[in-house]
Amino acid sequence: MLMDTPDHRTTPAQILRRKSEEKLRTLKSLDTEGLGPEETRQLIHDLRVHQIELEIQNEELRKVQGDLDLSLARYFELYDFAPVGYISLSEKGVILEANLAAAVMLGMNRGELAGQALTRFVFNEDQDTCYHYLKTLFGAGESQACRIRMHGPSSDTVLVQLEATAVREADGAMMSRVAMIDITERCKAETLLQEKETFLSSVLRAAPIGIGVVVDRELVQVNLQICEMTGYSQEELVGRNARILYLSDKDYETVGREKYAQIREKGTGSVETRWKRKNGEAIDVLLSSTPLALEDLLKGVVFTAMDITERRRAETALREREALLRIAGRTSKFGGWSANLSDQKVIWSDEVAVIHEKEPGYSPSVDEGIQFYAPEYRATVSRIFRDCALEGKPYDEEMEIITARGHRRWVRTTGEAVRDESGEIIRVHGAFQDITRRKRSEAKIRQLRKAEGLGRMAGAIAHHYNNLLAAVMGNLELAEADISMDSSAAVKLSEAMKAARRASEIGGLMLAYLGQTVARREPLDLSEICRGHLADLQASMPDHVILETDLPLPGPVVSANADQLRQALNALVINAREAVGERTGKVSLKFQNVSQTDIPAAPDQISRVLGGLIDHAKDLIKSRREVISLNVRTVAAEDISGINRFPVEFQPGAASYACLEVRDKGCGIAEAEIEKLFDPFYSTKFTGRGLGLPVALGAVKAHGGCITVETGPGRGSVFRVYLPLTGEKISRSKLQWPDGTVNLKGVTALIVEDDEAMRLMAATMLGLLDMKVLEAGDGVEAVEVFKNHVNEIRCVLCDLTMPQMDGWETIEALRRLSPGIPVILVSGYDAATAMDGDHPELPQAFLSKPYGMRALKESLAKALEGK
Repeated sequence: MLMDTPDHRTTPAQILRRKSEEKLRTLKSLDTEGLGPEETRQLIHDLRVHQIELEIQNEELRKVQGDLDLSLARYFELYDFAPVGYISLSEKGVILEANLAAAVMLGMNRGELAGQALTRFVFNEDQDTCYHYLKTLFGAGESQACRIRMHGPSSDTVLVQLEATAVREADGAMMSRVAMIDITERCKAETLLQEKETFLSSVLRAAPIGIGVVVDRELVQVNLQICEMTGYSQEELVGRNARILYLSDKDYETVGREKYAQIREKGTGSVETRWKRKNGEAIDVLLSSTPLALEDLLKGVVFTAMDITERRRAETALREREALLRIAGRTSKFGGWSANLSDQKVIWSDEVAVIHEKEPGYSPSVDEGIQFYAPEYRATVSRIFRDCALEGKPYDEEMEIITARGHRRWVRTTGEAVRDESGEIIRVHGAFQDITRRKRSEAKIRQLRKAEGLGRMAGAIAHHYNNLLAAVMGNLELAEADISMDSSAAVKLSEAMKAARRASEIGGLMLAYLGQTVARREPLDLSEICRGHLADLQASMPDHVILETDLPLPGPVVSANADQLRQALNALVINAREAVGERTGKVSLKFQNVSQTDIPAAPDQISRVLGGLIDHAKDLIKSRREVISLNVRTVAAEDISGINRFPVEFQPGAASYACLEVRDKGCGIAEAEIEKLFDPFYSTKFTGRGLGLPVALGAVKAHGGCITVETGPGRGSVFRVYLPLTGEKISRSKLQWPDGTVNLKGVTALIVEDDEAMRLMAATMLGLLDMKVLEAGDGVEAVEVFKNHVNEIRCVLCDLTMPQMDGWETIEALRRLSPGIPVILVSGYDAATAMDGDHPELPQAFLSKPYGMRALKESLAKALEGK
């Protein structure tokens, strides 16, 4: 029968089961009473055989089960005590189980880990990485790996590499078995190795001496300094035998023999030899070498090469002054001196003589040397030299000297006593260093830091000042409109408004000092600008001071704003006028053009200027009065002095500059005061606000230029303004402005302003223009108001600085609701500061606080016309 023929795929257990069932059916259908003794014995025998078979099979199953239990125990032992953390994750990222290593890594018990989300242990910064990792893992169904930072025990940071595979369970659910490998120390080691490699690479590149590696005297690596020293490229040297660098075989063999002998004996080798440059020139070289592995020189040798050609040449010439050079070399590497106490004679090295602007070999007496120090330092240097000569007290001081040619220089001078065998002080010697450049750099750094601080302060003050002043001026203007012009109150309001406007001017000047004001620029003839302002300048001169001008025709052309140039010129001339004071003075205004010859001058201009110069010369002959002069010329960038140059961070960026020079012969300025000249509100005069020169600097800075100061007590002052030249042609066309008329009656405007006084004032002004007004105290409220009135609002006045949402954020939010809605941005900052940066949405107009009705109407017209 078919059921008696086992399928070749049937297992032994299935066969046994089938036989047992057949036997059981046989027993059920068998009439045991009708069986004979023989048949009964056979049946019992068969049953016992099957029983034994079952017992044997049961024993084998128990053995297999034991082996399985042992294997499972070993697996769990390996799983639990593996050095790598293992966890099982559900598809939602929940930990189902974890081994001991994972629990230790995360600082929790195994039982506590189950049911926790894996992301609980992940750094906030790495949450996105973990999320995308799990999403990809369960989505792709392939092995995935990533690195994340996790919180370990005691909030330690653990850098973990996750390696996982997603599988589907018997019930169809997805889960993942994840290996967690702590790679914190490995990454630290990799980072340290990378830092060391970077460091060594940087040393190789930046070292001031040649560095290379040879293996069996073949060049395998050289730095750029060796290439510069020899004239070869790296490609020409690497892979070549070092013989290419030597003058002769003898030099090559001698170096190899001596250097390697020293290495074997001491571990390092140093030898002087001669190299041959690519062009055949011989140079003297100091070679120092050390092996990569002392036990095996064949692995390579690292060497350094220093060009000592000039040193050898200098040794012969400087041998007589060797002692002085050793002192100077140890202390400052500039110059040395030695004073013999028996005859009070001082020996200077050539460098010290040069610093004093004396000829080499000059040897003064002690008293003569002290006289070179500036008067304010002579008492100090006399005292410290005496203490050193009598008591052996060393000194190290920084002072100023006045050279033989009258130049002031900062120097560092050191001194120490020299004793004879008996201990008596017989000589004082020391080092001498010119540190003028360092002192100037320090002064520039101080100025830069001060300018940054003053700039921040001025900007903040101007902003808050203008905010307050806006409310004052706006309400004054509204009050004036409500009061009869004949009343005494109207006069008082008018005077108050005048004072407020003067206060507003100060705010504007503070913003101008920052050099950030936005103004229209165009190509301008510098001579024409100054010539057009001469009448005002001359009118401001007192009777004892006249203004002399020399204007080139045509003058240098600069890209500038005419009003700002006049403002700067006015400040400089007023400063010169005040420097002259009440005594007879001379102010010169002179313009020269060196290279700008491509701009034609009108004949009537030439005639007018020549006539003016002749008349002016006649006046000079009659009056014998001093003159303030103003000179304008074109200079190259390299001719701009770096001494007393403002702003201190200025670096010439153009090839040529127009130079406007204001010169006076007034009282001059002390060196200590120069740094303060351009500080806002600083003034040595009883009158004035101390904003003239700062505003001039701000205007010049805004034009990419600088101002230099040359002065001294009793020597007068020279202020030079440098502005970059432009190649643009001067346009004679007049700028056409729109008439700015627009019908505002019935137009609904939304005011967004956090200052209640400003909001009320603006609303009142808009009401006087017959406009409908909606108000919001901040950006969040503005969005809600705009949503409710989106079909009514035609214009928005939005303050820049507000809580919760600033002006830029508010504009973006409103434009999302109504693209293109006209917006006027309002701020107490100047336009340059307020509009700085990249913004996705821009206003149609900018309104600077404080503002009046006229400025408000112009901004509304601009915004609504540009809709």
